[in-house]
Amino acid sequence: MNGPVVNPSAAYNVNLRHLNVFLSVAAQGEISSAAESLYRVSSAVTRTISELEHSVGVTLFDRRPRGVLLNGFGTAVLERTKRIEIEFTALRDELSEKDVDRIKDPRSLFNVAFNGRRLAVIAGLADGHNMQAIARQFSITQPAVSLAVKEFEARLGTSLFHRSAKGVTPTQIGEIVAFRSKRVLAELRHVASDIAALQGTLVGQITVGALPLCRTLILPSAIAALVKRHPQLRVLTVESPYEALVASLRSGDIDVIVGALRPVKGSGDLQQEPLFVDRLSLIVRAGHPIATKKLSFKQLHEASWALSRQGSPA
Repeated sequence: MNGPVVNPSAAYNVNLRHLNVFLSVAAQGEISSAAESLYRVSSAVTRTISELEHSVGVTLFDRRPRGVLLNGFGTAVLERTKRIEIEFTALRDELSEKDVDRIKDPRSLFNVAFNGRRLAVIAGLADGHNMQAIARQFSITQPAVSLAVKEFEARLGTSLFHRSAKGVTPTQIGEIVAFRSKRVLAELRHVASDIAALQGTLVGQITVGALPLCRTLILPSAIAALVKRHPQLRVLTVESPYEALVASLRSGDIDVIVGALRPVKGSGDLQQEPLFVDRLSLIVRAGHPIATKKLSFKQLHEASWALSRQGSPA
């Protein structure tokens, strides 16, 4: 098998139950041992791995007489799958804190979520509040959207949304599930890109949060140079206040923010990388008093200034 899946929406069709089986086979190194741990027959496990390999377009294991061994593609998929497991573990813990304790094993959430499309439906409803709009977005019927939500709620044993004539609004549990769903979807979206990179081609989609410092020159120039080198890459930009971009970064809606560095206090889950050092300057008209004589700080403080909005780094 060859040829990566380059459509970002392909993440919606990834069967998460297959990834759960993949985790066990990768850990055990044997189909039979994995089947025993999963309480399934070996033929079913073999078929599941084959279906997963077909969906991602590459083989993930080298078959050997004494078992199976992850190849480079399998190692890349395993890294993403482990990150998904981390998200499901965090979701299990957060649900437990809210007295929703039906889920004991985080790996069971692979089966509850079923596939990326179901997670995308939950996340989309939490943002858009409209079942008809979500049904149109995913080219499915409104009853199918409703059924997906009800099945998810039944497995968790709690409601995710409040229903009303005006639409649906997420419950507190629904907001938690939607947040983790977005982060899982972010990992699923990058599976095809990881595989393509191993094949020597950069494909897929990158979403960049753009702040004022970079979006007039630095970011457009960088995007133009990147796309010229890798024409199969698609770069989207989102312009919003820093706080909104950070929220989107944490949820997986965007991949990176480019702009002025912020204080790292309280941002232990974020990593900042300096690209260059910029210096602030005072710009005044020719003949302005500030430019013609030395002033005290008090005089500067009392002068009229045109400044960036409050809270900006400058």
